[in-house]
Amino acid sequence: FIFRFLRRPLGNLRLVLHDLRKACTQALGESGPQLFEADRESVRFIPSAGIEVDSQAFTDALPPCQDPHCDKTCVRCLEAVETVAKLYRGQFMAQFELPGCPEFAEWQELQQESLRLRMRLMLTRLAICLEENGREDKALLYSRQLLNLDPLNEDALRRTMRLLAQAGQRGAALSAFEAFAIALRTEIELTPEKDTQVLAEKIRNGQV
Repeated sequence: FIFRFLRRPLGNLRLVLHDLRKACTQALGESGPQLFEADRESVRFIPSAGIEVDSQAFTDALPPCQDPHCDKTCVRCLEAVETVAKLYRGQFMAQFELPGCPEFAEWQELQQESLRLRMRLMLTRLAICLEENGREDKALLYSRQLLNLDPLNEDALRRTMRLLAQAGQRGAALSAFEAFAIALRTEIELTPEKDTQVLAEKIRNGQV
């Protein structure tokens, strides 16, 4: 990461660097790896052995599966995806900003959207594949997480409604539908898709 400190006294930058180096020395010892490079305008983090950055681990490619019969519902692959998905803890650097530095704000926004998209893809895969594997309880967990991350995702809503109804929670399924319909109408003045409405009616009639 490159952080540019525009229109800030160099003394502030030196103080921050001093505190960072002190904290790193306390955590890693005098012989620990060098974690930062700095010049008069920027500070750069140096990825080092033994130092894990959750955002980097989250975006790294998953290791190839060793199962010769691997397919999209492969248990080993899904376990690997679950492990990586747990690294996502919300919006990237949500409470950090550099006033007067629009370049940083633009970079931060791009990173946030990229990580959200990757998480949406992971949650979608987990929800679909776990349901196909007959693990409806975990499929419901990830489907709800996906809906929380992407509240207007109608595919995620239908999956959540269906899994809730199949688990005997018809009231919760219909509540999810009603909340979605209100949000959709409020935010973009639309109504749920026909497939969603049909599913809701089937749940009301006990057909799911």
